[in-house]
Amino acid sequence: MKHIGVETGWIVNGRVRFTPSNSAEYHLVYCDGLDDLLSVHTDEFNESISFRVDSENTRGTRSNPVDEYEFGNNWPPVVVGTSQTDPTPELSQFISRLREGQVSYSRVECSDKKTAEVHSKQLDFRICVETAWIENGLLRFNASGDNADYYSLKNPEKEEWYLVSDDSFGDSVSLRIDPPEKEDSRINFAEDYLLEKMWPV
Repeated sequence: MKHIGVETGWIVNGRVRFTPSNSAEYHLVYCDGLDDLLSVHTDEFNESISFRVDSENTRGTRSNPVDEYEFGNNWPPVVVGTSQTDPTPELSQFISRLREGQVSYSRVECSDKKTAEVHSKQLDFRICVETAWIENGLLRFNASGDNADYYSLKNPEKEEWYLVSDDSFGDSVSLRIDPPEKEDSRINFAEDYLLEKMWPV
């Protein structure tokens, strides 16, 4: 018997987002503005996923067109797109960035579809590569890795990668990419988390 979670979604920057139930295997998502329920398999994601509604306003790198997840097209739900045994496009891009030679390491291996194990002479560590989106001048992402030492994310509008240590935040973190209206010591400026600056080796 399958556990089904019924969720409410919302639209931000041309994408439908929702927070999934922890125990559900299938998710049915209702969202104002859509003609049909969305049907999603839990293996599509760790803690978050979004679906493209408006391609003109989409600012992320991952597609997930909403029509592929409509109830009539995806029931019972199956994993759409990337095989669970293959790295996500974001992880592949991250590894390519490492191989450009701007940071020091001995070798890198994929431990799962979103996580890279980086080995060096001084240190071994795990980096979970997340999809980021821009909202109100902030670069946001959901930290969903298991036993990750760091999270890496790419600015969807620039060729800039960032690295955030797992112990530097609580439940969530966002990086400021636009100038703030007023100074605040609590602001995490994205430029301070550039991959090359934060690389631990």
